[in-house]
Amino acid sequence: MNGIGLSEAIKRLKNISEKIFKDFYDIPEEKDRDIKILIKELQDL
Repeated sequence: MNGIGLSEAIKRLKNISEKIFKDFYDIPEEKDRDIKILIKELQDL
């Protein structure tokens, strides 16, 4: 788990996904970047 607990990982993913879906009408480039961050967080688990 790379030193982060499961609950911390879930909290991070929840924060990122909320950020992605909260701003539904955002610029596509920003959404692409946020999704890449989300994928990176998942890979770091």
